[in-house]
Amino acid sequence: MKKIKRIICLFLVLTMVLTGCSGGTNSEPSNSDGNNSSAETSSEEAKKDHLTVVMKADVRSFDPIFGNDVAGHQVYDQIYETLLKFDEDGNMVPSLAESVTQVDDVTYEIKLKKGIKFHNGEEMKANDVKFTIYRIASQPCDIHYLFADVDLDSFETPDEYTVTFKINKPNAAFMSYLAFSTVAVVNEKAVNELGDSYGMNPVGTGPYKLVKWSKGNESVLERFDDYHGEKALIKNITIKVVPEPTNRLLELESGGADIAYDIAVTDVGRVEDSDKLQIGTKDATSITFLGFNTNKEPFNDIRVREAIRYAIDVEGIVKSVYMGLCPPATNPMNPSCLYYDKTRTVSEYNVQKAKELLAEAGYADGFTTSITTDERKERIDMATIIQNQLSQIGITVNINIMEWGAYLSACYDGQQEMYMGGWTTFTPEPSISLTGTFSSSTMGSGGNMAFYANPKVDELLEAGIATSDPAEREKIYLDLQKEITEQCTWVYLSYGIQTVGLSKEIQNFTVHPSGYHTLYDVSFK
Repeated sequence: MKKIKRIICLFLVLTMVLTGCSGGTNSEPSNSDGNNSSAETSSEEAKKDHLTVVMKADVRSFDPIFGNDVAGHQVYDQIYETLLKFDEDGNMVPSLAESVTQVDDVTYEIKLKKGIKFHNGEEMKANDVKFTIYRIASQPCDIHYLFADVDLDSFETPDEYTVTFKINKPNAAFMSYLAFSTVAVVNEKAVNELGDSYGMNPVGTGPYKLVKWSKGNESVLERFDDYHGEKALIKNITIKVVPEPTNRLLELESGGADIAYDIAVTDVGRVEDSDKLQIGTKDATSITFLGFNTNKEPFNDIRVREAIRYAIDVEGIVKSVYMGLCPPATNPMNPSCLYYDKTRTVSEYNVQKAKELLAEAGYADGFTTSITTDERKERIDMATIIQNQLSQIGITVNINIMEWGAYLSACYDGQQEMYMGGWTTFTPEPSISLTGTFSSSTMGSGGNMAFYANPKVDELLEAGIATSDPAEREKIYLDLQKEITEQCTWVYLSYGIQTVGLSKEIQNFTVHPSGYHTLYDVSFK
């Protein structure tokens, strides 16, 4: 048998280092004779037992398999846990599992830790893990594609803490799927009893439990005192939805929030200059791009897509919008991924070539179209510059700015023509990034919002997970990046940065490169 540490090295060799934020000093409030009054002490203690966070968008669902986006992870990662997890060195280690063994090429055995409780008081057992994996593998959901090859008839639970199952063919990436926070272990009894309302009433094993959700407004979490690990340091957390980055910063500056996610890059200096705040930044494991809905004319014509790519000054846009904090993108996946092609350069800016391609495609006089985007300032700014640049080749662009949930719904349904998109990876495993965004099996909510289908890409994606040989995998993923880039389904714009503003009272906050920040280690000074 091959135990987990031996398996990990087959396909996880890239380290993701998480960096924390430095804090400032804090003085205790005092009364006139220099001693703390009991009222002030009580007030201070209450304040330090309640954390307020502001974020840009609300959770779509607290059922993780139907809420696979950054906003969802930022909240429900406090509530749920996975069988495996990544440590600070990027290695995969047990979490809820005591061990995960790859018995042979297609068989997995999971042994669970004992005594772990769900928020409803139930102990986590083998039936919950079987139910969790079976549920993802057997129905349409955001991450079905990761478990589509699970043999649904193969599950066995030889005892209350052991689960075995098979997949239909070897998959070198499969173990890493068990560490994805969307593959959180759920309680079978709770899901079955709550039915369609489970997405509003989650039951996990994590350090916090949900006590209130005011959709579109806020989520209120409370420390789970029966948590099996180290208890969360702060008792209560309120996570508020504040779409506008300027308003999130104002909340932070006024003391209405202790932590603000996604500070606009133009405001980073303002936070750094404040004597009451601190900024946390980290190169993100994400990519931002302009996507085309290839199901719609004229974007089903590669010449039109290429013309638009030539008409966009990527380096100029990224420098203007991100002020030098982010590099321009050159590939369909983030540089943190294994087998990233370092030889590629930023797409060429050539207006004349763009005009020639448009004329060749029958659009010498241009056409009118739209870009759909969410409310993130940087994406709106990019769309605005692209709107101006495309006017130089006769393309008139309208910009549709939508609230995050509405934006996702529109793009999942294929309503968009062009769209400002982003993709974040939680692991160096490249198959997850490229399958989610370019496989014909993941159109819509699976992540392929370009509705792009290419048999060659599908074949290469299958080949990439079928072998564990690093040299073979590298060749496959280099070929994939080449094919995807040549088909021009996206115009690669920038790699990301995580920017988090914090009160100087906050300590032990770690900026996660995926944006899936955890809060249970955070405390006040």
